[in-house]
Amino acid sequence: MRINAKLALLASIVVLIVGVGVVAYQTTQGSGKCTTTIPADQDMQQAVSYGTAFEPATWQRDSLDHGDSISARWWDSTGMGHLDYLRYNCGLTRANLDTYAFNISLGGYESWERTAQCEKDGLILHEFKVKYTGQDYRTRFWLDPVNDTRLAAFQLTFPATRLNDMETYAQRLFPTLVSCN
Repeated sequence: MRINAKLALLASIVVLIVGVGVVAYQTTQGSGKCTTTIPADQDMQQAVSYGTAFEPATWQRDSLDHGDSISARWWDSTGMGHLDYLRYNCGLTRANLDTYAFNISLGGYESWERTAQCEKDGLILHEFKVKYTGQDYRTRFWLDPVNDTRLAAFQLTFPATRLNDMETYAQRLFPTLVSCN
């Protein structure tokens, strides 16, 4: 299987898994009893603004508003960035951050292992080794509380052979917490 086909399959699996995660997430929000004054288009603009890290000539993008969340993804020949922009209209708590469901987000991989976790100024980073179709990848997962009702959960994944690219894009995305090293 060509690497582009593998990446497309990986991206499709991530979107499917995220959809399941969004449904699980939505059930924790009190069935929509809380409202927001933030317009949906403002949330979408905030979500897709993470994509300024990726060159449009080589990275493709798509995004979708699910109601209680927005998903956006960027991909090139072997790398992928995926954002879940979650709406906690009843309020984002530390418990929401501490119980983020990585098993859902990483469920499409053959295996995954958390290798590091760190935090700086409220931004939380989890690093993982993952395996997909027999290939080793590295994933960094930032939990970025945007405000008291919004969480940006950003996953950046590259083959283990492209760690220099991982560093470059991590620096562009989250310069204050590039890695836990």
